[in-house]
Amino acid sequence: MQFGFQRVNVPPELLVLLDERNIFLHDEQQNSDRREGDDDLRELAPNAEIYIHPASLTPPVGEAKADFIVSPGKTVTFLLGMIKVFFLVFEPGATWDKIAQARRGYAFITIVHLLPLILLGTALEAWGLHHHGKWQPRFQFYKPFSLQEIITFETIQLLLLVGAVLVTALLIHRICQTFQERLTFLQAFTVAAYGFSPFFLMHFLDASAAVHPAVPWLLGVAGVIWILYQGIPRVMQTDPTHAFGVYVSTVFVVILATFLARVVTAMYLLGYMDLQHSWLSHRIESFMH
Repeated sequence: MQFGFQRVNVPPELLVLLDERNIFLHDEQQNSDRREGDDDLRELAPNAEIYIHPASLTPPVGEAKADFIVSPGKTVTFLLGMIKVFFLVFEPGATWDKIAQARRGYAFITIVHLLPLILLGTALEAWGLHHHGKWQPRFQFYKPFSLQEIITFETIQLLLLVGAVLVTALLIHRICQTFQERLTFLQAFTVAAYGFSPFFLMHFLDASAAVHPAVPWLLGVAGVIWILYQGIPRVMQTDPTHAFGVYVSTVFVVILATFLARVVTAMYLLGYMDLQHSWLSHRIESFMH
């Protein structure tokens, strides 16, 4: 009888255990709304927002080309500013997009991009004039230049190049005001400073004694015309109906400004002008002494 009593009570004990497990699961489910029938989906929703919010929706930084141009968290050096010139020449569209998004100020554009590019070309040309001189077809010989002549000439040329950028930016700003009132001078200066990059890059050719001054100017202006076609609508955000008119006007200003600067320097290098006895030359010499 005792054995039979135990066998009869075994299933109830198992049933009690099963009921206890069911009661545990039942108590767990009572914390949610059973009437909707989507308990699992409701429990996953908060976790989905917590775990995938920053990582999945934000594209990796490394996927963008030339991202170093505009990333505010990265250290920009003069070398990166030089590399930017090649991106403007070979990938103008993507590079102009990065420049437009960055919205750099006057100090950044001037110190990081404009001045290093001009000074490097000036240093290379000064080195070439000092060691090899310059071929002057008028006299059929390579004219040597003294150190004082080189310093005076390069100082004048530096002022002319910076002045060409500023005058171009000012005229672009005035021209665009007839089409778009919201245009700022910073936008015009950005277009001029970065748009002149091929012109300053071709200035490196002036380090050669045999290269005629007209060759770097022609190549440089062609490069400026090429990259401005994609830079003006991206940086200035001009109306599509006015974009081509602004572009043609800007090209005319660039050709005129660079031509005047090149004529003055080329006439001196070719022996048609004497800058050593000019008023500006005397002012530079007195300032240095």
